Amino acid sequence: MITKMMKHSEKWISKAMALLAQGKLGQAKAIATKILKESPKHYQANLLLGVIYLKLGDNEQAIPLLQVAVQTARTATEKVQALNNLSLPLSSTNRLDDALQAINEAIAIKPTQAIFYCNRANLHEKLQNWHAMQEDLQQALSIDAEIEEAIISLSVCLRKQKRLNEALNLLDAHPLHEPDWHNEWVLLCCLTGNAQRALDWISQQPSTKQELLIGIADYAAEQGDLGIACQLYEALLKRWPDNQRLLHPYHSLAGIPSDRAPREYVTSLYNQHAEQFNQRLLDTLGYRVPERLATRLASFLPSSPIHVLDLGCGTGLAGQELGIHAQLKSLIGVDLSEQMLKQAELTGVYSHLVQEDIFDYLHTRPKVDLILATDVLIYIGALSPLFKQVSHCLTQQGIFAFSTEACDNDWQLTPSGRFQHSLSHVLTLAKAHHFQLLHHEPCVIRSEHDQPVHGEIYIFKTI
Repeated sequence: MITKMMKHSEKWISKAMALLAQGKLGQAKAIATKILKESPKHYQANLLLGVIYLKLGDNEQAIPLLQVAVQTARTATEKVQALNNLSLPLSSTNRLDDALQAINEAIAIKPTQAIFYCNRANLHEKLQNWHAMQEDLQQALSIDAEIEEAIISLSVCLRKQKRLNEALNLLDAHPLHEPDWHNEWVLLCCLTGNAQRALDWISQQPSTKQELLIGIADYAAEQGDLGIACQLYEALLKRWPDNQRLLHPYHSLAGIPSDRAPREYVTSLYNQHAEQFNQRLLDTLGYRVPERLATRLASFLPSSPIHVLDLGCGTGLAGQELGIHAQLKSLIGVDLSEQMLKQAELTGVYSHLVQEDIFDYLHTRPKVDLILATDVLIYIGALSPLFKQVSHCLTQQGIFAFSTEACDNDWQLTPSGRFQHSLSHVLTLAKAHHFQLLHHEPCVIRSEHDQPVHGEIYIFKTI
């Protein structure tokens, strides 16, 4: 009987793994969950479901499942697989000591796995332990000299140690077709006095490489080299002078004001980064706003099911967190980016997803009980039109919950291309549009150039 059950489970695990490989996370999740109801200590089901939650960006759900997989592993191969995967959500939740312990144990069992050293190098990068990061990447490359991720990361590591010429020589010796390689190569050319070499290469690229070239300029800005970024945007604007995707970040760096980020800019930016968005935002930048806001909302929401609108829903981080704390009758996500919406669909929490500008959508939307907007107002300078439309779309006593980046002026456009708003300005606007403050707190929105970005979260209700 037990043998028959095991064979039955193996069949379904194989099917779930095939679905996972096809990107059908919801179906794979349902199978793994069903197996665990019958057999809570099933190694492969725990591992599989942990990996699924990891891909969905739900690290807190992934951790206990992967811990059970470690405990129930029957072979060294199974154990190191579980340990390596466990280190990833631990890192993403900044439990770095636990993450290091997991990956160290995996390396101790199987010291010939290059990917383990790459994952530990990523932890050392978070800790800014550049020497240890370098040693791990060099060890990974000694095992497999063709790991593109390790080559690019090693060049970043050398740059962080101010060993700029070594970093550039490394990339020159290993030319790759990866966007990350081009990002780092152009930056290093500019930092080592070889800007003309980079600009000549950029001028030779066909128009079909436009998104790649814009991404290179964005990367320089993200790394804090704003002068280089401005130089690259200027070079690209000579080829595409009316491109809004270029004009907005260039204007931000040049101090030219605007009321709102262009739709083309937001759409292109997030389409480009959708697949790596959760990993970068949660792991690298320490973004926790959806979790914090959903937790604070819990005490203000009714016990009965509610209709919710998630503006700028992105990959669905806010929707997932809200689902933990609220009874949802419907959850609609709206975003400009098609690729972000594809990621949100994988979460399975939305009843409907719409690709549209939030202002256009609010014009036609029936009333809802709650409107969320996490990391959305950072692309809108003048907020009064948004407050007006939101107030018309909420039911009586409806709730508007959102986050902002903070500043001392009423509002301002920063070199990052994002807008910031002051507490006093937000409160004045809210009062003018008949909102009552339920909750407000300052918080760290994310990190940027290894520095905290300060902001606020707000919860208002209509009166």
